[in-house]
Amino acid sequence: VEADYDYAMAYGGAGEVPSISSAGNMIGKSPMLARGDSSARSGQISSSGGETTSNLSILNMDDQSLFADDSSFEKQYENLEEQIEVFAPAGKLGVVIDTPNGGPPMVHAIKDSSVLVDQVRVGDRLVSVDGEDTTTLTAIKVSRLISMKSENEVRNLVFVRTRSAGEGEP
Repeated sequence: VEADYDYAMAYGGAGEVPSISSAGNMIGKSPMLARGDSSARSGQISSSGGETTSNLSILNMDDQSLFADDSSFEKQYENLEEQIEVFAPAGKLGVVIDTPNGGPPMVHAIKDSSVLVDQVRVGDRLVSVDGEDTTTLTAIKVSRLISMKSENEVRNLVFVRTRSAGEGEP
């Protein structure tokens, strides 16, 4: 490589005529102009209506940056977990609780005849039974805890449901 080689001229950014990539897009000053477009030299872009617009006005559209914060991006990740409080009557619940891979107890299956069939879903995590934390208990210990309280008139079960980012509000 010669010491006097002009990299700026070879790779764009120097002179009045921006360079064009092999894909046909501009590298340098003017965005997205087709190969051989004479407007690249004049700094003008023609719109579909025939008007001519300055490259600067396209780059500075209403003083909005292409990289500005967009609240819709963050919004899709807000409130992905909802807490479901269920008051179950005495007797069997008709749900199967499991602790997959040693994780927190979760609903593995629900019988059609379950008293909770319209309130919980498969995948809901059980976080407490009558105020007792169940997040670190095994499935067997959770089942025993629920069974011990089966004579109670009402049992307060709290589940956490994770909804997917595209899912609407419950």
